[in-house]
Amino acid sequence: MSGLKYDVQHGRDFTAKGFFEAMGIGAAAGFASGVVSGAGGLATGGLSSKKGGAGIAARIGAKAAVSGVSSAVSSDVTTILTNVQQHQPWYQGLAKSTGTGFAKGAGTGAASGAWSERVNIAKAAGVSDQATTRVSNIVDKVKSAATSNGAYKIYGTAAFFAMPGYVVWGAADSWGRHD
Repeated sequence: MSGLKYDVQHGRDFTAKGFFEAMGIGAAAGFASGVVSGAGGLATGGLSSKKGGAGIAARIGAKAAVSGVSSAVSSDVTTILTNVQQHQPWYQGLAKSTGTGFAKGAGTGAASGAWSERVNIAKAAGVSDQATTRVSNIVDKVKSAATSNGAYKIYGTAAFFAMPGYVVWGAADSWGRHD
């Protein structure tokens, strides 16, 4: 995504060097996020044996906390490396990066944790197995449709037309200019 973000932001002044620097920054941020997520997963592994509502809440909260910290670290690495690349003070925008990264990660982690605990939540709330099965069947049908051959053909067609679109967009922006 970093390379695409660079391409979209830089339009006419796109360079291969800048593109690959953006890719490197994305790789470093992804690595840092993966290390934090892995360590957090190991640290919270003992929560899987807790039963009842307290166990459900603990697992969802732990997932939110680990995801929040992981996302904050990823955002911070991206911000610091981008600042260094652009010859800005390394700390510029770091507080905002940390806050937004944590908020996004914690929200996503809580949603992901709640989704993975859906069966346990339904049992604790007294929802019937039949209703839970219906929801699971709907989700399975959507996943099946998204990974079907027809869906892959649509994805491939979209990708085929997206890349030339970027080239045309770049050429149209600089057509006739001599700067």
